[in-house]
Amino acid sequence: MNKKFIRVLGFGVGLFLAGSLSVNAQKVSFNGERLSLKQAFEKIESVSKYKIAYNTSQLDVNKQVVLNQKNQDVLQILSDLLKGTNCVYQVNNNYIVEVYNPLVNKSVGFKYACEYYNIPQERTIAIGDGHNDIELLKEAAIGVAMKNANPELLQYAKYVTDNYDKQGVLKFLKKFFH
Repeated sequence: MNKKFIRVLGFGVGLFLAGSLSVNAQKVSFNGERLSLKQAFEKIESVSKYKIAYNTSQLDVNKQVVLNQKNQDVLQILSDLLKGTNCVYQVNNNYIVEVYNPLVNKSVGFKYACEYYNIPQERTIAIGDGHNDIELLKEAAIGVAMKNANPELLQYAKYVTDNYDKQGVLKFLKKFFH
């Protein structure tokens, strides 16, 4: 098995967390505090079930904001915080909030890694579960969706494997390379 193939495979596997669905509203309060986006995210995480994932190359988390909301829905506060940042968010059923720039997609990094390691596209695999994985699966020779993937992603997958929390990635890789 070619080690270069495995490197890109690892790159693709590490990039799955998103989806979209309704989750139960949770409330948070801010008392006129001046804080960074990062501090606001940390406060939201400390008082709710949500975990917020973001990429500092896409979002300036040191941006200062003043929040004075009482008992406000967490997702509404997130929408307010992201105004003017070019970023949006998606929430999955595990309360993971992924903040990202919709103009940036994983296929750009995927193509760059393939070029850097001199890996032909026909020797690549991408595994994903979110809407933000569509371009990635389209770029790879073999696209794999998790069983619980965003329904829009499934049409781009050559294979569907078990949920990520049921070791779907491992199951697929063992079966594929066996």
